[in-house]
Amino acid sequence: MRETMRCAFVLLLALSCGSRAWAASPCAGQDKLAAWHLLQSKAPKDPEAQARAVEEFRAECGFYLEFWPGPKAQQSQKDDHPCGEAVIAFVKSIPSPSDPVMQSEEVFELGPSGKVIQRWWIPIDSTVAGIAGDEILITEELGPEVGIFTEAGLADRFSIQLAISPRGRFRVVPVSASAPATPFTCPSNRDLPHPSSYLGCWKFSDQRSQAERRLAYEAPCT
Repeated sequence: MRETMRCAFVLLLALSCGSRAWAASPCAGQDKLAAWHLLQSKAPKDPEAQARAVEEFRAECGFYLEFWPGPKAQQSQKDDHPCGEAVIAFVKSIPSPSDPVMQSEEVFELGPSGKVIQRWWIPIDSTVAGIAGDEILITEELGPEVGIFTEAGLADRFSIQLAISPRGRFRVVPVSASAPATPFTCPSNRDLPHPSSYLGCWKFSDQRSQAERRLAYEAPCT
């Protein structure tokens, strides 16, 4: 099965890049963006197969995600954002919040006393969908860019999840069901973003252990 997915991935790259796919890396420049869009428009219908195809692409070329610009970001790398500017890039791992070019946001796990006991890095404008052991889950919607506001276009959209480990390593997985998180009042903690009207604290049930996990993170900026 893995070899079949690998062959399908290579075929998608070849279709998107033409004969150049064999002369140069399809993960370079505009070839990569064309391959990314083609992958989404030609993705299989089965959720597990969708996740495998996107994970194969992430491992080869990265996943297209949005971050805050760092102090060394070039103006050509920046795009407009409701809260200023953002950098959208293909990444194989999540950059740190102090990266000089593109900066992530943080999710904090709180212990019983309210002390920060674990941290994760996430793309901006992300909402935590669940937690499973050392991985937090965020949901990304993918699909063809053309006609997304039509009934047919919306039907071709699909969702996957990013399972993110501490310090930025992540993988693409199928969407898994999680019990709804419940909000609670954030403790006074100088390690949390302060002051921030976007900060929220939530209780999650760990998908693996069913233990209660308490997370704090900033909601999407609008």
